[in-house]
Order: sequence, then structure tokens, then C-alpha cells
Amino acid sequence: MKATPGSEPERVEVLLSKLRECQRTPWPVYDEIRALGDVIPSRWGPVITGYETCRRLLRSRDWRTPDYQWRRTRGSRWTRPASREIGRSLIVANAPEHTHLRRGLGQMFDDTTLQRLRQVTEETTERQLDLAQRQLAAGTADWTRTVAEIVPVTTLTRWLGIPDRDGAALREWTHAQAAAQELLPSGHDLDVADAATAHLELFFTHLIADRRAVRQTDVLSQWLAVWDSIEGDQEQADVIVRRLAATTTAAGIETTVTVLNNAMWTLARHPEQAKWLAGHPEAIPAAVEEILRWDPPVHLVSRVASTDTDLNGHPVKAGDMAYILVGAACRDPRWLTDAAKFDIARQPGRGGHLAFGLGPHYCAGAALARLESQVVLERLLARGPLPHVVSAEWEPRVAFRQLSELLIAHE
Repeated sequence: MKATPGSEPERVEVLLSKLRECQRTPWPVYDEIRALGDVIPSRWGPVITGYETCRRLLRSRDWRTPDYQWRRTRGSRWTRPASREIGRSLIVANAPEHTHLRRGLGQMFDDTTLQRLRQVTEETTERQLDLAQRQLAAGTADWTRTVAEIVPVTTLTRWLGIPDRDGAALREWTHAQAAAQELLPSGHDLDVADAATAHLELFFTHLIADRRAVRQTDVLSQWLAVWDSIEGDQEQADVIVRRLAATTTAAGIETTVTVLNNAMWTLARHPEQAKWLAGHPEAIPAAVEEILRWDPPVHLVSRVASTDTDLNGHPVKAGDMAYILVGAACRDPRWLTDAAKFDIARQPGRGGHLAFGLGPHYCAGAALARLESQVVLERLLARGPLPHVVSAEWEPRVAFRQLSELLIAHE
């Protein structure tokens, strides 16, 4: 659809473009977009804001993820190296490939695995909180660099059997690669994402070669054994395991870093609720869910129509992309009373929040992200009153809204 001046398509495009520059407070922009309707046509494809419609699309098998086959027929940004690699990953694969990959993985984070990773998370959290406490004694601490980035990186690398020394590089590469999934990436963003993708491919290629030479008891060695038996071809198995390792690392780090940042940012601005929560640690799991709803780790996801269809009265052609504004949907007042209010004591809304998606592509690492978030809050709140926020800086991103710096200090 061609946007005419003053039309809904033009207005929503302007508002979406504006989001990149106002990541500190995107909520008024979401309200403006939501006021245009549940489904707003644009040149890029329909933009979805309403909770019920977003939920329906995420659950529907008629709306597919933008996989490699879709990307290869689109414009230049979709055929860039980073985009092509993401298009072949588990997170955007469609059936039957997605079913095949998930079946081969089994249940990645079962109770036994989570219990083992809890110990890693607890030890890492205590060490990093000790470091933050020493920094606070001298003035300020950067919560992002000291805690939010380190805990998920260490937990993921220990799970995969990756040396701790490689964690910082993996964090840098996975964050850079995520720019390829943004709504309006710049040419520079895509160049950086392509370079990061090349680094990740080389890193995991070497790591898998090492596991081929010397098998261990880590997850990568287990995956190699599984995919050798499934594929009957070591070269193909290596490619699959490399992509699975890169995908789980990127998704696990990028998502949880954001949740931990959002937890500190949100609770520091609601000190009475933080104080209550410190005295009621049994409510921490519910508080994590409210943090996820209030400010999801991913604010925008995409789906592609598999056939010509109608979306709330708007015709959509097969292959058209829909933009699901999860950040707006989770604050839809028609779904949840006082949705704009942060309240750790609220009852969950019917159907639950959409922070980890729904349907076939529900986040495979959701249980681990919840575990890490709960552990960090438990250990943080047990140390006394929360620090206050001195300053906060966000990345100029829309889909992966993320703090790049969160300076904290004691009163």
C-alpha cells in the first residue's frame, strides 16, 4: 500500500521511525500507534498493536517466520550475510525444518540441567554483586557491564563448555549480529552485523572441530553425537550444531541481558515495591513475570503470511510481512486493567504476556531466562535497599530495546 500524506500508513511509518530515537520512553509512541487501530496498513506490511491480534498471529501456523527461503526472494538487506545466517537458524526456521531441529534438541533445559545451571548462576551473581558493591563504595557502578551482561554470558558459556575468556567476545558479536533483525537498520548496522556473523561462524567452527578431536561431556559433544546419528553425515552435523550453538548463545545472552537491565531499572524507580519484594522473596517469580510484561526483552517480532488472507478487515497477500509490536501489546488496556502501571502484586492477565512469544516459536530458553532473573533478584534484594539510578543510556534500536549503560549509586 502506498502511503499518502496524513494517511494511517504514513503516520504509522513516521511513528515507527521515531521509536529508534526515543527508546528511553517508547510508551507514548506506542499509545499513538495503538490509537490508529489493532491492525494498521503500511508500505512495509501490516503493523499489529492489539494484544488479542498479536496473540492470534504468534500462535497461528498460517503466519510463518521470515526464514531463509523467504529472505532469498526479498531486497538487499534480507540477503546480507547476517540475515541469511539468521534465516537458517532455529529461531526463524519453519516446519518441517523447525520441527526437525527441535526434535533433535529434545528438552534443552530440563529440571536436571536447570538445577546445575542454577549453581553457576548463583556463584556468578554473588561474585559480580560483590564487584558492584566495591564499585558502589567508591562511587558508581555500571549495572549493565558488571552484572547484567556477565551473568547470562557466563551461564551460557559454562553450559556449552566454552572457556570463560571467550565470553566478552561472544557478547560483542551476538549483540552486533542482532542489528540485522532490527526494523530499520542502517547500512553501518548491517556491515557490523555481517562482520559479527563471520566471527561467530569462525569461532564455532573451530570449537566444534575441537570437540570432534576430543569429545567431552558438554552440550556440544552431546549434540554432535545426536546429529551424527540423525544425519549420518559428519559435515552436515557440524553445520547444524554450529548454527544451533550460535543461535542459542545469541538468543540466551541478548534476551536475558535485557531482562536483568530492565529489572534494575524498573525496581529502582519503584522503591516501595522493591522494598516489599525484599521482605517477600516468595513473590520474586511473579515479579519477574511483571517485569517481562512491563518491558519485554523483544519489542517487535515479524511474521509472514503463508497465503492471501484477511487481517481484521485488511487484505494481506501471501509473503507479506506483519510487524507485531509486542511492547505495545503487553500494555494493551483492553487486555489488562491499568496495563500502563507496574504492579508486582497484580494477577496475570488472561492468556499471559507475550514476552517469550507463543506457539511453535515460543522461546526455547524461557526457563533459563526466568531462572537467571529470579536468582539475580533474590541475591540482589537480600543485600539491602536497592541503589538508585544515576543515568541510563539505551541503544538506538526498536526490536531489541536494550540499555547500553545503567549507572547506579547508593543514596
